Amino acid sequence: MYEPQAIIDRKGTIHIVWNLNQDTYYVQIPPGGVPTLPMSLPDGGYPFTLLENGGTIYMLDPKTSGGVGSYIRAKTIDGPWTQPIKIASQAYGFLATTDASGRLHMLRSGPQQSNGANWYYQTILGAETGTSALKQSVAIPANMYKPTLSFEYSLAGVAPGSGSKLIATVNDGVQSTTVFTSTNGTGWSLASIDMQPWAGKTVDLAIELHQAAGAASASAFIDDVALGSWLTPVIHSITPENIAHPRTPTILTIHGENFINAPTVLLGSTLLTNVQRIDDQTIQATVPAAFKPGRYVLTVK
Repeated sequence: MYEPQAIIDRKGTIHIVWNLNQDTYYVQIPPGGVPTLPMSLPDGGYPFTLLENGGTIYMLDPKTSGGVGSYIRAKTIDGPWTQPIKIASQAYGFLATTDASGRLHMLRSGPQQSNGANWYYQTILGAETGTSALKQSVAIPANMYKPTLSFEYSLAGVAPGSGSKLIATVNDGVQSTTVFTSTNGTGWSLASIDMQPWAGKTVDLAIELHQAAGAASASAFIDDVALGSWLTPVIHSITPENIAHPRTPTILTIHGENFINAPTVLLGSTLLTNVQRIDDQTIQATVPAAFKPGRYVLTVK
């Protein structure tokens, strides 16, 4: 056990964190009670800093292998730990404290090229829940082919298990339906939502960011919100998947979605012939005789 750290929260519960064989463990001891079983904290590092403010436990720890960096995680007194959130790209030990508003203040030594200057960080770990929302009334044309709402989003301070999340809801005046949920905080992502159930209606669309208590301060960027027809072909299955006798022409049956108009089918870089559209979900194409054996990617355009 390496340099265990312990704090006592406002309820008198003792929280202990330690490192053993490069793994990080946590237990808590209620007043006059029995310690919980040790819990392994994923992506833990050493040395770590443990502190408490306003009923929230914070832990700062560096990681020197497998995702090197400095991380922060938090938990309410009786709740689970959030997933660790990366706050620096290198592993540093921090001096840290919290203030009466719940802000976490961190200080570390700067890199050699900074001429010995110290670096200061400040973050907000929300002590309360909250919601920010973008709302818009949207008319869905009755004759639009597979109406689809899409937008790009980027999240910060959001991770699986943190409780914070981005959601989208559709309200048609009768009920509100959640049509999208994300806790993915890694870069920009694309969201696509099927709006067919509301074709011919005017609905209220809301994109909401939910902040969980005791989690890192969450933020979201939304861009390129659009409503249009979903026309991209999608392949679900191919029959046959393997051609046993490549010296004779073979008809492929392709099942999927959005096979509209006159689709083009390629096997690798070879354009297949005799393409027949059966319906929106089925097309057939012929692989020529003496096609060179191998593994190929099938593409429908």
